[in-house]
Amino acid sequence: MVEVIDYAYRNFVWLVDEMMKNRDFMKEEDSKKWLNQKPIDELNRHKLEIHFKCAMSAFSMIRFVTDYMDDLPAPIIHQMIDCNDIPCALVPLLELKPWIR
Repeated sequence: MVEVIDYAYRNFVWLVDEMMKNRDFMKEEDSKKWLNQKPIDELNRHKLEIHFKCAMSAFSMIRFVTDYMDDLPAPIIHQMIDCNDIPCALVPLLELKPWIR
């Protein structure tokens, strides 16, 4: 369970970093631009899309974990609150709203 929390935290940090660099990094682009795209650029776009979807899935995982906080052992709660500080990691994401493309 600790690994799941670490994974979600790393995805949250990556998502905040990407959105701070470019707020519209996941906005839909013109399809004509994709026709003239080099293969390496297409692979990079797919990589970014996969990483973004993994970060969005991390929201669901953390929500599920927090639903059962009362039943979790103390080390897992310690990992969420003290080591990774999940609540503070979620604040910028709630402001940036990455789920709205």
